[in-house]
Amino acid sequence: MADMHRWGPITTIGVLTAAMASGINQPAGAADPAHSVTVSKDESIVLVGGLTEGETVQVVLRRNGIQIGSATGVAPAGGLFELNHKIELVDPPVVDPATGGEDEVNNTGTAVCWTDFTPEILGGDELTVTTGTTVDELVVSDIDITQEPTKVDANTGVVRGRVAGPVPPISQLSVSTQGRTASDERFDGLAPGLVDGVAGTLKYTSGGRFKATFDGLSRIQMGAFLDSEDVRVIHETASGLAGSHTTEAVYGADARFTEDLCPPVARRAVTGASLGAINRSNVDRPLKIWGVSADATSVRVGVEDRNGRRRTWPATVTGTGIAQTWSVTYPAGSLRRFADGRLTISATHIGDAGALAGGPRRIHKDTVAPALPKIRPGGSRRFVGRELVRLRSWGAQEIWYTLNGSRPARNRGAEYTGQFRLARTAVLRAIAFDRAGNASRVSGARFLRVRAR
Repeated sequence: MADMHRWGPITTIGVLTAAMASGINQPAGAADPAHSVTVSKDESIVLVGGLTEGETVQVVLRRNGIQIGSATGVAPAGGLFELNHKIELVDPPVVDPATGGEDEVNNTGTAVCWTDFTPEILGGDELTVTTGTTVDELVVSDIDITQEPTKVDANTGVVRGRVAGPVPPISQLSVSTQGRTASDERFDGLAPGLVDGVAGTLKYTSGGRFKATFDGLSRIQMGAFLDSEDVRVIHETASGLAGSHTTEAVYGADARFTEDLCPPVARRAVTGASLGAINRSNVDRPLKIWGVSADATSVRVGVEDRNGRRRTWPATVTGTGIAQTWSVTYPAGSLRRFADGRLTISATHIGDAGALAGGPRRIHKDTVAPALPKIRPGGSRRFVGRELVRLRSWGAQEIWYTLNGSRPARNRGAEYTGQFRLARTAVLRAIAFDRAGNASRVSGARFLRVRAR
């Protein structure tokens, strides 16, 4: 990570090393170089670090076994090969004769471009980097931050997300946040732990979802946490292997293009939507979609459901050059026309380079509430000692319950994570939520602990 150049705000960077698993043989007695290979899907950038100056680097991109892109170049001084990325630093640095100090703006070099055209890199694409006798094979993957810093209660905040593909060992995943309030109070935290800063905990749930929890925050810390402008999720394997494995998601700013890249560039058009999920409570609201573009004369935005039903609307484009933004609003009631399931939002930019379409954004639509939670044993029950309790709801993602008879809600009460034992009298009430946020009706049962006769 230390020898990588930053190239401005990034929406998602994904890279997965498979050299060890695929059984690639290294020359007998040769040391395995720790190459760092990083991919920016949004800008089709590939960075290869840990090289020797003058090494020939060959990059091939395949999708479903078919080659869709390639490039060849030479590793420069410093050992960082940059494909489709403007080189910003020179060695030695430029010296200002007037002050004798290093110039803040160094000379720039020319990026190595993809051959013929710049391919659009998507999740699941296979990347092969060959340097001499060493081969790094990577499968481009995704980490999504599905919920940025959110307050759970007065002292607890969470960040939620998803890892596409096999869930990595939890020791290899970390979630970090950095924020600063208007009064200059800072928050620096990392889950599962950090020497300097606020330590958080990290756990996985089904479907590769993760939740980073920061407990015991003060009012000032909570304010800085909620104002976090830099939220990162990093999956990194141990170093010293044949290839480093680093997957990173970075959120905190629009995915703009601040570099001169090799045209044509496939841009990730959609950066935000007013609804994270569509459920029975918001299906009649308008849906606003927005994003960024560069040198586009127009932008058209389409929403398509799982049955292929699609509606396309023109967006309002603001600004010029790389400072363009756009937005479009689907009117209230229009979302009812789409089938429940995954909705795919895509945008096409029309410009001098033709029509460019970036990776889509997906929103889940579900207007059916999950089933009433079943409590086992149910009804009104007397027990001696401890009673084993189980909850279940068809179609639910989460079940929350209380034991004092109060009405449960999401983040109010306790989240059901598996069967548990009661050791006291309780009035249990439970409610279920699906992934779109629909709530079930509340079920209940009474448990009365009695003494053994």
